[in-house]
Amino acid sequence: MINFGEGFRVRDVGAHYIIDVSTDIRSTDDSINQFHEALDYIKVRGTDLVVIKIGEDVSYFGSSAISAVLGIRERISKDGLGARFMFCGNRKPVLEIAKLYHLDDALKSELYGVLSCKACKKPRECRYREADQTLDSLVPSEESSIS
Repeated sequence: MINFGEGFRVRDVGAHYIIDVSTDIRSTDDSINQFHEALDYIKVRGTDLVVIKIGEDVSYFGSSAISAVLGIRERISKDGLGARFMFCGNRKPVLEIAKLYHLDDALKSELYGVLSCKACKKPRECRYREADQTLDSLVPSEESSIS
């Protein structure tokens, strides 16, 4: 487990990475830089799945952080495929900023895909349904993660 500042930890759990977010991410302070550092750490190592676990105390996940996730996804690759990003835990701040962000339709669709079924509200149609149902099994407790 690697700490990036006070609010972000990266856990390597073998097949994928988990970013534990325990602080608000605002573009006006160091939090966005620490979040970028965490993403860069993962980018260098390569993976096909990154889970961003947002703590219950997080009230703000800014548009800068959303842009970072969507922008870096294509640069993290394994066998030429872009990595998938999924959110779990407290998704409310991410959804709130997405509404305020006035995303164009393509970007909004991509973000809702990243947020998976619980966010896009189309569980019967959504191609992320299976991944969303198994997300809990993808996020082990800290005790069982690899340091």
